[in-house]
Amino acid sequence: MFYISTIRFSKAVPECQFFDLPFVVSDRQKVYEALDGDVGQLLKDKFRASTPFHVLGFFDNGFRHVTNRAHPIRTPEDCAGLVIRTQMTPLPDEGLKQLGFTPTQFDIKYLVEQIDGGDFDAQENSLSSTYNFNLHKHHRHITLTGHIFGVAAFLCNKKVYDAWLEDVRDAIEASAIEGVNEQRRFAIAEGEVVLSRLNPTENDVVHLSEAERAKFVEAARPLVDSYREKLGPELFDALL
Repeated sequence: MFYISTIRFSKAVPECQFFDLPFVVSDRQKVYEALDGDVGQLLKDKFRASTPFHVLGFFDNGFRHVTNRAHPIRTPEDCAGLVIRTQMTPLPDEGLKQLGFTPTQFDIKYLVEQIDGGDFDAQENSLSSTYNFNLHKHHRHITLTGHIFGVAAFLCNKKVYDAWLEDVRDAIEASAIEGVNEQRRFAIAEGEVVLSRLNPTENDVVHLSEAERAKFVEAARPLVDSYREKLGPELFDALL
């Protein structure tokens, strides 16, 4: 058993692309409820049909936020001209372009060694990754955009799963629920711990107001609306 970001399955399970779209998730608890209910079952069924895996649950991979070395970011206009390091997949690039950034893809293993160079001005990551990789020591400005909510699938090989006796499967499923709930509590707490550890003399943390966030939501709307048509409105209605 292991877990991996749903972004890796966006081709096999297109519905996973929802979680790569910018500014579609603001309420963590609502997403939890959907993933533990009908939306989660839909995704589990899709995984079973299109991948070698049985999904035991969905972990919280953290909200992704933007850091940069240039200036505070409060509006999409502040993103213009900033080269931002992105994940090695196309949809996050599209979203960041929609916000005004110039995306460039770097593997995470090269991020730390290149962050102090001139290849990019900004990067986006969860608070825990930003802190644990010491990215905050290179980028003074941290904007809590929460533009993407990361989801990781807790997986088991379906052939192995199907070979277990029913009572074993039931026990595994029950344990998985406990594990998922505990991991989510940890993910929430971890972000709060990171914020408490940031030194205000070294980092400026921007908390977007509702009005400021609304401008980003509006900037992202054309891309989001196009994927609403591709993936189906039911998914968006359940998660937004």
